Amino acid sequence: MPQVRELGGGFTKVYPFWNQIEPEKGHFEWDAVDSFLNQLHSPEEGLISLFSTSTWAVEKPGTMLPPSPAKHSDDYYRFVRAVVAHSKGRVRYWLTDSAPNSRLGR
Repeated sequence: MPQVRELGGGFTKVYPFWNQIEPEKGHFEWDAVDSFLNQLHSPEEGLISLFSTSTWAVEKPGTMLPPSPAKHSDDYYRFVRAVVAHSKGRVRYWLTDSAPNSRLGR
């Protein structure tokens, strides 16, 4: 965000992967999300685009792209709710898998 701010910008986004935030079911690592959140200063805004890429929770496991549908939609729902709750209202804009109409990973 400091570089964006230097250019006069006040908005940016990040693309964390499910596996990066929840490497094992129920075990959350918030470093990447917190690093992003800690760089935002009001009135700056950010967007978090979550990618459903995981080594344990999706139909086609992986560590990067492409994303894949969750094996169990309840796990994905729980994951998304946890990230939104952790962000404590500091992020207003959310996106999942960047291209919802894409056939990637299906």
